[in-house]
Amino acid sequence: MRQLMMRRRGSQTATPGTGDDAHRRRRLPTSGAALTVSIVALVVAMGGSAYAGITLGKNSVGTKQLQKGAVTNGKIAKGAVGLGKLKTGLVVPNALHADTADSATNATNATNATNATTATSATSATSATTATTAANGFVSFGTFNGPVGTIPVSSGFVFAGPTTTLTTTAGQTIMASSEAPLGTLATTATVEVSICKSPATGTPALTLLDTLTPDGYSISVATTTRIPFAAAAAGAPGAGTWKIGECVNNTSTTQAVNNTDYVSGYAYVTTGSPVPGSSAVKPGSATPGHGS
Repeated sequence: MRQLMMRRRGSQTATPGTGDDAHRRRRLPTSGAALTVSIVALVVAMGGSAYAGITLGKNSVGTKQLQKGAVTNGKIAKGAVGLGKLKTGLVVPNALHADTADSATNATNATNATNATTATSATSATSATTATTAANGFVSFGTFNGPVGTIPVSSGFVFAGPTTTLTTTAGQTIMASSEAPLGTLATTATVEVSICKSPATGTPALTLLDTLTPDGYSISVATTTRIPFAAAAAGAPGAGTWKIGECVNNTSTTQAVNNTDYVSGYAYVTTGSPVPGSSAVKPGSATPGHGS
């Protein structure tokens, strides 16, 4: 009996106690690997929470932060990039809006459309030269220049030097203007000055170009002082090819017009109606001569 009681006391003595000594005795066994895993899990959990709490400030992402090719076509909103943001030469201005590209084929050769404004009337510009002259009523043009030579007494109208050749159709008009220095070596000579025409082929009958003005010529006097005599006229000779030039009629019966120089003049064909009124005025004279 006594031995049994002693055993029970021994058992009670072996029962774990309470207090600080008891806590120290209850430490769990630890492992180095388990401790390492626990620390890593804690760091990852704290780091993830800290990263999730970061907010990017306005304008904090710039060119350096973007990778090459990071911004793709699908990432650009429709209408987000305006014309002012495009570098010159990268995009054809007229090709920005697809809804205006009636024909994509026509946009392929945009380089050819550089002068599209000037090509508006390309269909009617078959011949620019013809279009220019037609607008002005101008058909053809000619000049005459060269020595006059001697005009004999009682000559009738003769060309004073070279002529020009023009071709007309019915209703077209020839207009001409010229001047020729005339004079004598002795006494004076009375002359009539105008613009004449003559058929380029056949019988060379010389007549005044201006058929609408009666006596369409000027009367003046050639002296020993050589001076220029001017003439101008307009007429509709009809269909044909004509020699056109300044003409002089020396009415003197004693004195040739033999102190002369170079004639200089021009003539042109127009589609307008003839304007009557030839003239040839001696420089320095107070009034035009006869028939002006």
